[in-house]
Formats: sequence, C-alpha cells, structure tokens
Amino acid sequence: MKRLLLAIGLVFACLAPACQAQDTSQPPTSLPPIQVFFSPKGGCTEAVVKELGNAKTGIPIQQYPRSAPG
Repeated sequence: MKRLLLAIGLVFACLAPACQAQDTSQPPTSLPPIQVFFSPKGGCTEAVVKELGNAKTGIPIQQYPRSAPG
C-alpha cells in the first residue's frame, strides 16, 4: 500500500509543473494561423498545392495502413 501511494505521489509530482498557469493573453507567434478548407470546391486543393510549393526541406506525410484483402 505504501508503494502504491508513493507511486501516485511521484506521478503527481512529475505532472505538477505541467499544471502551472500559462500566459494565454498573447497567441504564439511562431505558428501560422489555423485555416479550414472543405472539398470539393472549397479551396482545399488550392491550399494543399500552395503549401507543397512553399515546402523548403521536406513534406511529412502520414498514411493509414491498408487493410488486408479478404
């Protein structure tokens, strides 16, 4: 029982710094504004092509695995 309480205490001690108040009065300046596009004919294709054209080093892509045929 003492070990369980110690483990719980350690978890809370590790998470406590993350719970500190943060200054939210100013939005982060390093991130671009969030934009929402819809498809078809909602500007989605144009936005993707524009961002691909602006890429300087690489383009990270996430893909879901295909399901096995059957």
